[in-house]
Amino acid sequence: MSKKLAFLLGAAIFSSTCLAEDRLEAGQALASGAFLMSASGAYLLSMQSGGTLVLLRQDGSTVRTFANGGTGTILLMAVDGNLVEVTPTGKVVWSTKTNGACPCQHPPALTLLDSGNMIIWAGQPPLLNPKFIWQLGDDPSPLPVNNAMTSYTFPGTRPGSIPDPVMPQSL
Repeated sequence: MSKKLAFLLGAAIFSSTCLAEDRLEAGQALASGAFLMSASGAYLLSMQSGGTLVLLRQDGSTVRTFANGGTGTILLMAVDGNLVEVTPTGKVVWSTKTNGACPCQHPPALTLLDSGNMIIWAGQPPLLNPKFIWQLGDDPSPLPVNNAMTSYTFPGTRPGSIPDPVMPQSL
């Protein structure tokens, strides 16, 4: 494993199990059990304990399952604009294939929208001239959004209320 990748894997992982925010900034990562939540709580992007990255609706139904890298896999928002799912050995099991999209005037970030879309921007709107890098696309079968999510049970893990946001550790 390269020294750069070892540094990223060691320094960028969230220390918390939950992150009730809608954004993953450059140099940050979701570790096992951590998730992003859209602003209204309609969608969760979850790095599950077994290493599977899953996009979920408010009712817990699956929108999309990404690769399964096994225990210890993280989702990393790289500073070059690439969103990657990386195993503890450094193997990339899924990515947006947008490496090299930056350097940009503003660092890239992944945002989970209330439509179920995941977008990578360099310079989040409403900044002037944000650079669009990648998007997943809206959920083709959205649920009506009546109430924000207040709790969620991950399959096979603990139930509980969504905690106050815990800021991630950055590089």
